[in-house]
Amino acid sequence: MIRLIGAETHRWVARRGLWVALLGLLAILATMCWSIVVATRPPEAAVVAQGKIAYAEQHAHWVENHEQEEAFCRASAPADAPADVCDQPEPLPEWFYPQPMTWEAATSTATVGASATAGLFLILMAASFWGAEFRSGSLATWLTFVPSRPRVWASKMVVVALAGAVVSAVVLLVGLLTAWGAVAAHQGADAVGSWVGPLQAAGRGVLFGAMMALVGAGLAVVFRSTVAAVAVPLAYLFAQGMLGILMAIPGFDRLTGLLPENNVQAFLLGSYTYSVPVQRMTPQGMETEWLERTISLGQGTVYLLVAVALACVVSLAVFRRRDVTE
Repeated sequence: MIRLIGAETHRWVARRGLWVALLGLLAILATMCWSIVVATRPPEAAVVAQGKIAYAEQHAHWVENHEQEEAFCRASAPADAPADVCDQPEPLPEWFYPQPMTWEAATSTATVGASATAGLFLILMAASFWGAEFRSGSLATWLTFVPSRPRVWASKMVVVALAGAVVSAVVLLVGLLTAWGAVAAHQGADAVGSWVGPLQAAGRGVLFGAMMALVGAGLAVVFRSTVAAVAVPLAYLFAQGMLGILMAIPGFDRLTGLLPENNVQAFLLGSYTYSVPVQRMTPQGMETEWLERTISLGQGTVYLLVAVALACVVSLAVFRRRDVTE
């Protein structure tokens, strides 16, 4: 089995198309890193000065008028209105000019952005790895030397998963180092926070890359085509608009927690909160309220593991029985 994995690793590295896809991934990564560098910069002095002038004007207006305006609002508000409906918070200086991206925001952007981008590219790369061998006929030739289809399938899937983990690890390392360098250079070393959360998110991102590579490979085996395997996630992206309309209908909102993108975000972020509409009868008539629901890290992890396991099991079953020749 070790020799098979070594041979499949050589075949992966030798494919030029995979290197081209990797270059595309690096180009997008460079764009994301540059956006983090720009976002962590403090605003220019002229922008801050203009914001301070606007803050002084708004704060003076608040000091002079907020008590009268709050009193008038409470006098005209319905009896069942929330107690804080008329509160006017005191303006703060940071409301009037852009704030630089914090350490937490920069590392979250780096880990989630890098993980999601790498995951999409790894679906393409893994599907291409299998699809090219179906198309060229080299897979049929390979099976004449190694007739055990489960062993061939397993060796290819091991290489695909390892490649996904390695690519994701490199992309995440670049993203986190960029976030660290940008925050430290623009805001000082004291602005750099704890590494625990970012490293945990990066670990999940590496696992996510391996899982997405397995999903792409599984789709390619089932459809015996790179194009068809890539078309499945693209078709889902196009269908998201229709699903969004469907989820706004009362009763269907419970399915929101089962959507793939929401569970992916829960896995990468540690949890994901979304809102669903709930209609209630009030003295004023039917009103719609929005309730928050949370997808936990555990649910997101189980969801992805089940999806990957299903892709692997179906692809193995298909590969054992299907003719691999054109």
